[in-house]
Amino acid sequence: MNERKKKICFLFGAGCEGNGQIGLPSGANFKKDIVLSKEMNSLYKKINNSNVKMQNSAIIDARCQNILYQTYKEHKDILSVFSESNKKIIEDYIKYREGKIETEDPKREEIKKKFKELYKTLIGAASGVKNSISVSDEEKNAFFENLTICSFSDELFNYLRFPNEYETEVTKVKKLYFSAYYSIIKKIYELAENKNFKTEYLDINENLNTSDFRIKFAEDIKSWQKKICADKKDDPNLYYNVIKKLYSSNQDEFEEPVIITTNYTNFAETLTEFKVSYLHGRIDLFEETNKKRVGELSKFTGKSEIFPFIFIPSGIKPIVCIWQMEQYCSAISEFKDSDLLCILGYSINSDDEHIQNFIHDRLNNGKRVVLFNYKAPDSKETKSNPFDSRIEIKNISDSQKDNNTFEKVLTELMKTL
Repeated sequence: MNERKKKICFLFGAGCEGNGQIGLPSGANFKKDIVLSKEMNSLYKKINNSNVKMQNSAIIDARCQNILYQTYKEHKDILSVFSESNKKIIEDYIKYREGKIETEDPKREEIKKKFKELYKTLIGAASGVKNSISVSDEEKNAFFENLTICSFSDELFNYLRFPNEYETEVTKVKKLYFSAYYSIIKKIYELAENKNFKTEYLDINENLNTSDFRIKFAEDIKSWQKKICADKKDDPNLYYNVIKKLYSSNQDEFEEPVIITTNYTNFAETLTEFKVSYLHGRIDLFEETNKKRVGELSKFTGKSEIFPFIFIPSGIKPIVCIWQMEQYCSAISEFKDSDLLCILGYSINSDDEHIQNFIHDRLNNGKRVVLFNYKAPDSKETKSNPFDSRIEIKNISDSQKDNNTFEKVLTELMKTL
């Protein structure tokens, strides 16, 4: 009787397609693009024949103080990089939110005002406006690296239930989605065509009507991804290529790996040729605002109001279609049944609590989990372990000159199964 083959499941995050890999925005840069919302209106207008006013501007309304508040409540350690004056602004506002500032205290309004000014200064929305607050580059970097937009986005998602009654709030949801989408798609175009997305794609296709643009854009998205994959298929340092290579040389012992991804592209599926479950949507899918119908971009008529079907960083993931449920069912099966779960290019955080719960269930059932942590050769940093000692952490580097490459670590790991 043949011995049962072993199966590895890979959970891929944005780091698998970020710097040093494919080059898409991830982490702090991705969140920064969402908050600053630059240029996304031009794409929104091409995809939707709409009179909705959506400006290219940073998210700065009153509720966005929640972004700054939640960021520092969840990442108190970054206060150490702030000046004493800015640290006091943050600490005073936290006291105010926690009810530690008396209602009759005349400082309450000044505390709120300063906190909002600090937020606007950090994201650059206060440029050219005279105020008493200044921030360093170190402070800005710390803010965007730890940026948390959950409370802001989660509150807005609730309004999607009645889009006609909450037009203002739903417009802000669309702005969040299109800002995230624009960040990804403009980089994909740049990588594929070495051109500027706004001036050399959107402007050139300015005269196409909405339906024709959707059809063309959908085909171009496929073409751009195909070009990037063709360019990257022989890159020996690409995680996807390493995994495919190791499986090819170990087919007698291992079943075909299964991939679970939080990325929106088809790069993992195309490059590895393995089955992929998409937990956070895909860039070729869109959702109709009123009917909640999800489908390929080219399938919607020009009259339908649509927005990208991708899950941006948030606590709530609004699953509205059978396709997405099927993706989760497939992923959960692999979370449970595979011999080893490898987490790669993924930062486990509160934005994806659903995935944390899947990992917890696996660990509670005595299943093995390995978290790969990218570590530059000269870095002393180590990733904190959110699941205590039950998760193994393997430090890796993209540099072939380094003795601790991903291929070497994964090869040794496979031998232990």
